[in-house]
Amino acid sequence: MLDDRTSLWLLMAGKEGDTRTADWVAQGYCAVSWREVGEIPAGTSVGEIGAAIGTAMPGLAAGTRDNWSRQLDRFLNLVEPGHWVVTPDPQAGKVHIGRVTGRPTYTFPGDDFPRRRATDWLIELDRDALPRYATQTAATIQPLIKYRPEVVDVITTFLRRRRSAVAALLTRPYRRADETTEPKAAVPSAPDPDLTARGTQWHARLQNQLADEAAARGTTPYAPPHGGPLFDIAWTTPDGAIVIVEVKSLPPGAETGQLRAGIAQLLDYADAFHEAGHAPRCVLWVERAPVEAERWTRICRRAGITLAWPGEADRIFV
Repeated sequence: MLDDRTSLWLLMAGKEGDTRTADWVAQGYCAVSWREVGEIPAGTSVGEIGAAIGTAMPGLAAGTRDNWSRQLDRFLNLVEPGHWVVTPDPQAGKVHIGRVTGRPTYTFPGDDFPRRRATDWLIELDRDALPRYATQTAATIQPLIKYRPEVVDVITTFLRRRRSAVAALLTRPYRRADETTEPKAAVPSAPDPDLTARGTQWHARLQNQLADEAAARGTTPYAPPHGGPLFDIAWTTPDGAIVIVEVKSLPPGAETGQLRAGIAQLLDYADAFHEAGHAPRCVLWVERAPVEAERWTRICRRAGITLAWPGEADRIFV
């Protein structure tokens, strides 16, 4: 959704002739540097940011320190999920426009761009498609104000076309799963945890609960299309993106296998959508936090998947 309250930011990916825009787009993030300063948590005040910069670079002029602290404050505290970023790639003669989907993270000291936010890069334009000065600034990050109408027009046109394409793809309303079903007897083999009685019922319950959560948030849940990838549930975001979900129970002794299976299934489904010209957001929804929650969250993030469980729904309805 794009309205008068939605912020647009002009964000530079390095100096002219040395930009990292291609890396950002390929890996799904936007970033700022100031790597000399070290990690600064979100929520840190402008004054505290300035003090950290001053400590890391004691010879820095006061005016420069204050300017940099305001820019870091923008990225850490003022940019929010749902905001849009505009980043030029002078080397390629392109401009990329993306929607921020994540909170600020920090990679490691010494990384060229350690402060990052997950971003869906949705639009690529020739640089001359926007006014000449729309993508020029001496700052690393600043609000895009003067040329906002031109950029809003580009984004609005893209969203309208994408919604039309998605409407033709997701046509089957979600039907509630039967939470009392027990699996039929099968030829003995290594059991699939989601095909045991406990797993089947937990899977159906999780799936229905998530469908109810989507509906409560004003989002229509969908079932898989006939002949299409067999995800468990899908919906569209306010900006027209497709979200596909694989639901997994995590019974004792089978957690690792279930997580691995869910990741593989989502990558398979996502590939089918990509072949049809769509870039879905993938969610692995599990019944509880895994024992190694931090590790599996990291693994999923690197695969372009959001791992979440009951109580963490805000992470997937961005």
